[in-house]
Amino acid sequence: NNPQTLTEDLKGAMGFEGFVQSDWWALHEFAALAGVDQEMPGNQGAYFSDANLRTLSDSRIDDMVRRQLVMMYRIGLYENPVCQPPACFGAIYNATATTPAHQSLNQELATKAVVLLKNARGALPLSAASSP
Repeated sequence: NNPQTLTEDLKGAMGFEGFVQSDWWALHEFAALAGVDQEMPGNQGAYFSDANLRTLSDSRIDDMVRRQLVMMYRIGLYENPVCQPPACFGAIYNATATTPAHQSLNQELATKAVVLLKNARGALPLSAASSP
């Protein structure tokens, strides 16, 4: 729950157009005003409840929904839906993504996602013994 990081830095200064989603069981309070746009299950909707959402301004609700809908349109979800609710479980869980093309794409994405960190000022919690 950090409005400086999520709202001002990420969405403001960095121009992030996506939506911020909590991890499962990760929220410990209502974080919509801090920049979280969607709460994942685990807390039984404890924080993004109807009562809490009613406390938000229309502009904040619009921003939360717009960010999610824009991503759904960008990936083509409306033109090529995976399934039609409420019958989505089978379509999602029976998908096959183990072809050689999928494996090649997975390796390419994993390779491009690797980040090498330099611990120049000792900011990372690494001991000299764990360094190669």
